[in-house]
Amino acid sequence: KVNISGYEQSNIPNATQDLVITNVPFGKTAPYDAKNKDLSKFSLHNYFIAKGIRQLKPGGIGIFISSSSTMDNAASVKFREWAISEGNSDFVGAIRLPNNAFKENAGTEVTTDILVFRKRNGDLPSEYAQDFRITKPIGQAKTREGEVVPIEVNEYFVEHPENILGKMMLAHEAGSGGLYTGNSQTAAPIKDMDLIPAISERIAAMPSGIMNTTASSAPIKREKAEAGQKDGTLAVKEGKIYEVSEGELIPVEWNANVISIGGKKYKASKIAEDYIEIKNTVNELLDLEQSESSTDKEIEATRKRLNTLYDAFVKSYRTINKNRSLSFLEDDSEFNIVLGLEDIEVEMVPDKNGRLYRKYQVVK
Repeated sequence: KVNISGYEQSNIPNATQDLVITNVPFGKTAPYDAKNKDLSKFSLHNYFIAKGIRQLKPGGIGIFISSSSTMDNAASVKFREWAISEGNSDFVGAIRLPNNAFKENAGTEVTTDILVFRKRNGDLPSEYAQDFRITKPIGQAKTREGEVVPIEVNEYFVEHPENILGKMMLAHEAGSGGLYTGNSQTAAPIKDMDLIPAISERIAAMPSGIMNTTASSAPIKREKAEAGQKDGTLAVKEGKIYEVSEGELIPVEWNANVISIGGKKYKASKIAEDYIEIKNTVNELLDLEQSESSTDKEIEATRKRLNTLYDAFVKSYRTINKNRSLSFLEDDSEFNIVLGLEDIEVEMVPDKNGRLYRKYQVVK
């Protein structure tokens, strides 16, 4: 099955994949992922890896091609810590490719790593787990300005230098491979090395037979979406909340959640059901206002019904804007339409020390 969409919009459930293999894109900023907000804090490449790990079944294998930033950059420490803690995966190993590995087919000269992760079957690291959290010096080099600086790589490569299929140096020394500057680290090609056999040799040295996922149960029969229901929107059927995806209704993960608001507890599904009724009424009103055949009476009646629904919603659950208790409703791709029912006024107010801060007030 092929899905053409941004990864942040993919509806692949977590813990369902035996194997994830991908060459991830590189960048500083990850997209906003409503279902994986905690992963959006990572860089683009680390976000892709983290989401892939999250989608692996216990015992599943993730193989990712990423820039050396994932392994060596200090900015990636939080990702590396996440992978072995919240990500509940073991780092199995890596192979560092020389900076010309993708020169012919991608036109880039950048140091890349093949990374292998295994999702744990339980909560404890397996015998295959390798340390990869910190970096250590592996040598020295001189910058263009003549300053002697350490060449630092991931601790895994310090323990397994044979898995670096190049010579670590600064880009200006190699004449290529600097991602940002000539003083960037790079893995320069080794003269006369036949790369494909070298990669095969390092793969053969890695542990084998380590994928042991449990076979999936029979495919779940999906409810069909109704005509006109858009992909990415929330829908309600028989009191249960779904997300529309490719003509099917996918149950949301928070259906059974209980939300506390103002000292009272509400089912997330009931809040969403009330929200969807407001959203549908907003869309109905917009259609009527744009239709040449609608009457003023129809428009006024729909507007009155919308006001009644909205007032009842706010009475129970408070305003929609600036309400963290309702953040799960952001799963709906039309959430901003409902947010637009409210205005936000910003006022600069002094605190007790005379310093100004922004005070937000939601205006119905």
